Amino acid sequence: MFRTILAFLFCALFVQPNAQSQAPWPLHWDREVPLSYTAPNMGAVRLHPAGAPLAGPFYEMGGKAELVLHFDDLEGGYPDYTYTLRHCDRWWYPSDFDVRDYLSGWGNAPVEEMAGSFGPIDSYTHCHARIPSNDLEPILSGNYLLIVHRRGEIDDGTGIVLMRRMIAFEKSGGVELRLERAVEAGRVLTHQRITATAKLPPSIRLGNPLDEVALSVLQNGRWDALGVAVAPSYLRGDLLTFEHDPALTFSGADHWRSADLKSTRYRALGISRLARSSDGWSFKLNTAKSRRFNMQSGQPDLHGAFMIHNDEFSDVETSSEYVDVHFALEHQAFGNSSVQDVYVFGALSDWTFQETHRMAYIPEEQMYRLTLRLKQGYYDFLYLTPSAESLYTFEGEHASTANRYTAILYAPDPRGLDRAIAIGSLN
Repeated sequence: MFRTILAFLFCALFVQPNAQSQAPWPLHWDREVPLSYTAPNMGAVRLHPAGAPLAGPFYEMGGKAELVLHFDDLEGGYPDYTYTLRHCDRWWYPSDFDVRDYLSGWGNAPVEEMAGSFGPIDSYTHCHARIPSNDLEPILSGNYLLIVHRRGEIDDGTGIVLMRRMIAFEKSGGVELRLERAVEAGRVLTHQRITATAKLPPSIRLGNPLDEVALSVLQNGRWDALGVAVAPSYLRGDLLTFEHDPALTFSGADHWRSADLKSTRYRALGISRLARSSDGWSFKLNTAKSRRFNMQSGQPDLHGAFMIHNDEFSDVETSSEYVDVHFALEHQAFGNSSVQDVYVFGALSDWTFQETHRMAYIPEEQMYRLTLRLKQGYYDFLYLTPSAESLYTFEGEHASTANRYTAILYAPDPRGLDRAIAIGSLN
């Protein structure tokens, strides 16, 4: 029965990369799963290890640190939500196996931890779920899609409210990452190249590791910046080396811009105006300018993530306000040919290019503008142009930028399911 439910769900959902978080439409089994999906009534969605709010959605099999999912239902009340996991292969295609092959328990679990907001102008319900739970636990490592839906509304796909990627990994092997200079012409000063060495554990029995093992590398938790299933370059003993693959070269970009929304008592650095009206609080950010031809900035950042926080109450999840944040980017256009589609991008956009995060160009002001409603906290973001010749039309690209890389090593189990047998990181 549960497998049938999952089949209905995946046949009812497909979102093309760079267009997630719009209304779901049919998902085809031969295509990769969505990067993410967030229903309009959901806010402040985060998935991370317990106690590490800036870490990625990586769960160590058998480890002590569970994954925690936080989100707000902006309609308030006490909704009835259920969440489940769907195993995927190394390329993020849904695995065609029974749920009992990779999950223990009932295969789904209710979202039981809820609390109503207390104090904010806009009421909402904060929801909290854990992986693993008493009803749901991965028994096989690998790629997973986390799905949250309204109970009883899954069959036709209308009840899905959240989808997020996550990885359950083993510590049976090891992966060592190194940062190298880019070798491609024209990229030496702007890009970073990752090479990796992986040690196969004795418990892994493979006929041909060069064909059966693969490595994926993720930059700053960005699912859009992912080198997927790269094959090894060569094998020496039990050591696999990954290098020279174009998928392992990434733009260094620049440090992330930031918005400090933690306080309604004073204007933090980068806030030009703070006001309250009958509709709530409004934060106007300083007008931004292009950094494409500037020297690299030296400010610290959160690698594109965000944190929920306010300076007045300790229970930030239920006391923080939802505020209007006004973004402004200066651009002197010389005819319509120089006007590009600009998106506010980061964890605040689910690492996707959402229509709700596309800026509007105001010709008479020579300015891009956008207003987003965000929960109080500290946010990283970039102004990116996915349809232009360069994604970083308004941002710099530097080989020396401090980025965080995470590598996942995959190998098949005897049944053909892809396991994540090791993980490595480089800051």
